[in-house]
Amino acid sequence: MHWTEPGQPNGIITQYNLTLDGQVVYSGTSKNFTIQGLQAFTEYALQITACTRIGCGQGPVVRIRTGELPPDGVKAPTVLVRGRTEVEVSWKIPSILNGSIVRYEILFATSDILSAYVSKFNATPDVFNTVIGNLTAGTLYYVRIRPFTGGGGTFSSATHVITHEDVPDDIPAPIVVADSPYALFVIMLPPDKPNGIITRYELYQDSITDPVLNVTQLTNYTAKGLAPYSNHTFRVRACTAQGCAYGAQAVAFTQEIAPNGTVTLTTSIRNATAVNARWTRVTVPNGRLFYNLMVYGRFIVQSSVEFETEQRVVTAISVEEAGKDFIYNGLLPYSTYTFWVNASNSVGFVLSNNVTDSTPEGGKLCTFSISRHVEVTKRLFLVTESVACV
Repeated sequence: MHWTEPGQPNGIITQYNLTLDGQVVYSGTSKNFTIQGLQAFTEYALQITACTRIGCGQGPVVRIRTGELPPDGVKAPTVLVRGRTEVEVSWKIPSILNGSIVRYEILFATSDILSAYVSKFNATPDVFNTVIGNLTAGTLYYVRIRPFTGGGGTFSSATHVITHEDVPDDIPAPIVVADSPYALFVIMLPPDKPNGIITRYELYQDSITDPVLNVTQLTNYTAKGLAPYSNHTFRVRACTAQGCAYGAQAVAFTQEIAPNGTVTLTTSIRNATAVNARWTRVTVPNGRLFYNLMVYGRFIVQSSVEFETEQRVVTAISVEEAGKDFIYNGLLPYSTYTFWVNASNSVGFVLSNNVTDSTPEGGKLCTFSISRHVEVTKRLFLVTESVACV
């Protein structure tokens, strides 16, 4: 508080008296004073009295209200379970307001740590209950209320509640790792929505007839005695007291090993530039197998404009099929070629028998190079051509 001298002091001011709600809180000659220990958001009546040797005169009464603070005396809310995914929350006005309530905030968390709470609802000052939905079944929730004044908000203590259980939901596919050509390592994962206390986990391999694993806690599993590069499926089934549900399916292959078997190649020359080829299938591929028809003989040098030739090996065909006819059209007339098949996966390969055959004579192979020149306006359009043949 601060004040000034009276407009007409009528003498020397010897003392000022400051009263708060009729009680003297200060006497002295200073023109300012700090009053402490007041209540928040409370109106007070202040009056100053100035005195000379002759007597005292009073100033007008000034009324002032202190500022707001966050409320005190906030009680924990009452929470009633209304099903698997809903609860009803109710609350009361704080016992010490410290201001005017502007809103109530309802917060939820699955662990009682303030930073983990998430706001679910904001209520106006005249609302004292609400229903919160879209919760997860069979889950422990902590609920707090936070009323706000102009001075801020205050957390209540927490009320905890567990929603009713349901069948598990959103069960992820297990993680499957190929340990070797003969084993798969399976990592079981918990449901994204357990909807209660999981009482049992079951793991099914390649069917859902009989589980290969039946446990009360998550664990890992190794499927052994499998064939190389064999396809297997795995699925988890999780149970609560309300029932069981199957999760997503995982598909995995064991690791590859080198193919086992033979490949027999047969060929027949179609014409001067083409050959028919057919090969048998490898009995035990042991992986994803590619059949590569290899050809050794005379080929045109790449990017050659003069049809220069060289002896080299080319991969004529690369497919995953066998037991059917294929045609390769990249041969040169009157040339001898050796053919064989390389059947390979990521680990090894099997080579077929070699077949040597020759193409018959053919017509000349020619290449044409054409140049065009256009003169500026009103000139002739000139075309020149050059031809090279082998």
